[in-house]
Amino acid sequence: MREPAVAGLFKSLYLHPVLKAYAALLGVTVFWGFTFPMVQWCLDDCSPVLLVTIRFVLAALLFPLFFGFSTMRVNRKQLWQGFVLGVFLCGGYIFQTFGLAETTTVRAGFITALYVPLTPIFAWLLFRAKIRRRLWLAALLAFGGIVILAIPEAGLNDTPLFNQLSLNRGDKLILGCAVSYALHILLINRWATPENEKPLSWIQLATTGVVAALLLPLDTIHFELTRTLVLSILFCSIFASIIAVWAMMRFQPRVPVTGAAIVYSMEPVMAGLAAWMMQNHVPPLLTVFGAIAIFAAMLIASTIHEPDVMHT
Repeated sequence: MREPAVAGLFKSLYLHPVLKAYAALLGVTVFWGFTFPMVQWCLDDCSPVLLVTIRFVLAALLFPLFFGFSTMRVNRKQLWQGFVLGVFLCGGYIFQTFGLAETTTVRAGFITALYVPLTPIFAWLLFRAKIRRRLWLAALLAFGGIVILAIPEAGLNDTPLFNQLSLNRGDKLILGCAVSYALHILLINRWATPENEKPLSWIQLATTGVVAALLLPLDTIHFELTRTLVLSILFCSIFASIIAVWAMMRFQPRVPVTGAAIVYSMEPVMAGLAAWMMQNHVPPLLTVFGAIAIFAAMLIASTIHEPDVMHT
């Protein structure tokens, strides 16, 4: 019996590996988004750099239990690539942590969002990747959506979004965060393969934890063991670190690098959803339009099914 045309369409969509990859990366943003309220709770009991250290050291220790101890057998090339990925991943967290101490949340969110347009720019400059026009459009639309998300917060704080054109020290640190995230996304597409996705995932988790530990003297350490802290760290380590990093390594190379950056821009949308569900924080109406813009950008990006061709 011939299956209905609509059923055949849904079956083809379900089986399409690129759409599966986009769905998996969208799932990563769900995990990241729900870490926002959890991290806010954790910071009452644990200093920021110590929190990053514990989160990623624990993730590195638990990773072999999820994916097997064979993931710890690595060659020199994998060790180097995983180390570089870990440095950029850790750089994003650390630059953001110290930058937030010297700038506003609005400006930090706005500048961090620069990783969306920076990713295709770096891909073009460093590896001569051919970025399609639709992806440039989608990247700009996603960036605009993130700016819209920031506007209500700026209004609540009586701080105009563009009140200063010059960057202060905190802004420059946040810019380092955006650059780190963009390069991290770019190098995943460049280096990840089905053969090395698990070793590279483990090495970069371990590297992030070790580098953060080395930076502990720069932090003002405080720590109080609470039930909320333990549960939040477990969620961040397992779901937002182990599973999220592995999913990035496995699925991101199947999509254009710009498309991946655009999907990741859904993170603040998921953070808003998490705040609504877990903290009863009702988002302002304007943020809905920002979320729609980001979602539209993701739909545009998902129409491109061929990964980038990046030349040496």
